Amino acid sequence: PKAAVLVVDDERGFHDLFRFLLEPRGISVDTACDGRTALARLRERSYGLIFCDMHIPGTNSMRLLTEIRTLCPQTGLVLMSSSPDQHAAAQKALRNFGVARHLVKPFELEQLLSALGEMRPGLDKMPFVC
Repeated sequence: PKAAVLVVDDERGFHDLFRFLLEPRGISVDTACDGRTALARLRERSYGLIFCDMHIPGTNSMRLLTEIRTLCPQTGLVLMSSSPDQHAAAQKALRNFGVARHLVKPFELEQLLSALGEMRPGLDKMPFVC
């Protein structure tokens, strides 16, 4: 089956970026701009990896992470943040929610591919094709 990721971020530009980078690699990309939509997507489909921004307006991030873990306890979870100052909160999430890693925006393509390689070994080695 086709690999799928969910990108939870209120910045639509990140949705486009993930699609641009991942769909040519055979990875289906679903997106959500808010917590409610993210949880609805998680009830509809299974994902190999979830990329979730730490700050979604109108959403309590820790509550959202708790609900994600309740719905998908085994799914890989990568937190994204716009500031290295959120490192302490990310470390707490790493411990409490089994987060695979924390990416600080803007992150490098290699960091993204490394996280994907944890989902599907070898995926991080695929050449970039556009």
